[in-house]
Amino acid sequence: MRRTAASLLLLCLQVYAQEERARDLAAASVDTLKGQSELAVLLAREALEAADIEPARTALYAALMRTRKSTVLKGHEGPVSCVDISPDDETLATGSEDGTARLWTATGEPKSTLAAGGAVREVRFVGSGARLLVVTDNGLAIWTDAGQKLAEFPPARHAVTAGGLLMFPAEGQVRFADRDGKVLREVAAAVADVGAGDVAFYAITPDGSVRWYDRKGHEKSVKPGALTSRVTLAASGNVIATSGGGSDVELWSPDGKRIGVLAHGGPVEAVSVSADGQRVLSAADRQYSFWRDGKLVRQVPKPGTARFVAASLAYGISIALDGDGHITLWYPTLYEGDEMVSADIEGRVRRIEPSCNANALMVENEDGTRTFMKYAHLKAVDVRKSLWGELTVSRWGNRSDWQLLGDDRGLVALRNWDRLPPLYLVGHTDAISDGCFSSDDRLLLTASRDHTARLWEIVPAEMPMLWHERNGVSSLGYTSGANVVTFDWHGVHLWDRDGRPLRSMDLPRYLSAWAVGKGAAFATERDKAATLLDPNGKDVAVLEHDGVITWMCRSWGEGDRFATWSKEDRTARVWDANGKRRAICKHPSGVITANFVADGSLITFAEDNLARVWSTGGKVKAQFQVASGVTACACSPKGDRLIICYGGRDVWVCTEKGKQVERLTGHTADIRLVDISPQGDAILTVSSDHTARLWDMDGRPGKVITHPKEVWIGLFLPEQDGFVTGCMDGLVRHWDRDGNLRAVMDGQEKCAITCADRTEDGRYLATGSDGGTAYVWPLRRDDLLRLARDRVARGFTPEERELYAELLGK
Repeated sequence: MRRTAASLLLLCLQVYAQEERARDLAAASVDTLKGQSELAVLLAREALEAADIEPARTALYAALMRTRKSTVLKGHEGPVSCVDISPDDETLATGSEDGTARLWTATGEPKSTLAAGGAVREVRFVGSGARLLVVTDNGLAIWTDAGQKLAEFPPARHAVTAGGLLMFPAEGQVRFADRDGKVLREVAAAVADVGAGDVAFYAITPDGSVRWYDRKGHEKSVKPGALTSRVTLAASGNVIATSGGGSDVELWSPDGKRIGVLAHGGPVEAVSVSADGQRVLSAADRQYSFWRDGKLVRQVPKPGTARFVAASLAYGISIALDGDGHITLWYPTLYEGDEMVSADIEGRVRRIEPSCNANALMVENEDGTRTFMKYAHLKAVDVRKSLWGELTVSRWGNRSDWQLLGDDRGLVALRNWDRLPPLYLVGHTDAISDGCFSSDDRLLLTASRDHTARLWEIVPAEMPMLWHERNGVSSLGYTSGANVVTFDWHGVHLWDRDGRPLRSMDLPRYLSAWAVGKGAAFATERDKAATLLDPNGKDVAVLEHDGVITWMCRSWGEGDRFATWSKEDRTARVWDANGKRRAICKHPSGVITANFVADGSLITFAEDNLARVWSTGGKVKAQFQVASGVTACACSPKGDRLIICYGGRDVWVCTEKGKQVERLTGHTADIRLVDISPQGDAILTVSSDHTARLWDMDGRPGKVITHPKEVWIGLFLPEQDGFVTGCMDGLVRHWDRDGNLRAVMDGQEKCAITCADRTEDGRYLATGSDGGTAYVWPLRRDDLLRLARDRVARGFTPEERELYAELLGK
């Protein structure tokens, strides 16, 4: 007996020692996060292997969120000066001062080496990825991806355009070559530039005619009514605006037909056309004029001569810069009211470069200095705080507000202007010279004077970030196959399990109702029908009502079904996974809310203060009286308990026949959400009073868990994995079944967590925020450790082992 007690004591001491070691390793991981993110992962991984405790899990989540895999592209014998990624994301290109350009696979394997004959200044893909433009001081050349030189041209100002290469060999001369280097057009032009959409380029000829050309060099031309000096294209290429010495802006279709005239009271100074061609912002006669579909909507006085305007970027934001360096920004409410912000820029502005999602802009002065500004207030942001040295490179992402910042000491800082702190990519040992994003912003390619390029995985295969370009995430859910459906107020988006977008649908009105099962269903404001999608996002059916749909829910288990209901037509309707109607439940008054119960029946609550339980065939099995004001109902898996909510604070535990068992009292503010454990033995409530509370199934109170801010999300996990809460502080917290903290998951966004769902097996959790992102988190220890090994494949270096010898103990 004494030996048994001694063995138990020894075991407890060993466990305690391992937990202390894990805590120390986790603390060391947190300390190294900013400058040595790979080391932070190694330390946190070692901590979790030592003991599965909260500090170790939290540290590993934090390190994985801030660390990105990189592949080193080695082979150049001189500084790497430029990089590019093909539009299909299948091929990488690097150029070096060693006189070569190199092509690589998307995984960083070498494909071919091109002898450029001089220091390479630029590499650009022409087309999908089979042709590469290489620029040296000696000229321009087009190569195949196999290393064959197809064409060579003398040095000239140039631009890559749709399907080819645009060159300006001499003043007033334009040359257009296709992707193989064959010259298709040579045009004498006073003004020329790249086009958009199917328009490869345009030119204003000496006689005042405007000519534009498709990718094969075919010409369309018009001769506007006044001498033309300016051409502006919509990003889609579907509208072409011409203006010049006169007071009119003329709008043309790509086939050369005039589709509108915008008349002004004086000479036009600047014009911008929105991406879809529907909106125009023009500057003339001391006014900014806003046009929609060819009609004048509003005019605003302008203080000076306009130098730059940009109409209806993402979010519908418009920007103008006048000759005095005064920037003015208008929000889309200008078309209904007036909302604007302005700022003065010091120095002579060379160009303005807005971010893709219109959250920020870069202003470059003629002296080379760059100023970065947030649209919300147009105040300069000091990016030097994000760097180790002097800024050498800045690039915007293609689809999101990622911004690459590179410095002269080899640090790459990724900023996201939607409230995320910088993400540091450490690995280069000399100045960053160039960088570019893949078309979907999942990858980043950087060039350095350390003779290498690096390919970084910004959005990893696990723990992906699902970006919403315009709105916060209002809801989400897992479909079968672990695809994720996310909803914002203006769209529905389907993603695969690795975070790659499968389908996005813009909605004509605000989203008003949604549910996710094996597929997804949703309706917008004033809809009398809901759209049903299959697990891959394809339209399956339309779920029709005779009145506006109030809300919907879905069943659990094998028989995946949806229920929709309407106050207007006084019915609830049940549909199978293929959109076939299985039952119509008619009521004498409007249906307020409904939910499925354990045996597959549907319980509904109507305005006549009756709850009705319906069979799968749509017959009333039972009914009972309830108080007025029911807002929601949850049902236990065993079917023996109902949680009925009357507004925010009055929540009752009832039997399946409606008999009140206990009122859930204790919250001092509105209850945001109620969930019942999969085993049917516990209730979780979360509230605006900064707490989450556990209860047994008879409503007796359990543990109270305090949070720093309002708690909006509470969700039980399967088996004995506990539950998670989402808070307005932007953190997701994982708790065990007794309410003890297991991990903190920080997406770095500091925006309220609005929704969460988990896979059926409980291995992965998806969370969404009102800042516009959703994250996928692995929950199981084995998955976390596997991900950590995959993210950082190396072990500790001898120097790192020596530095942490006491903690590593090896």
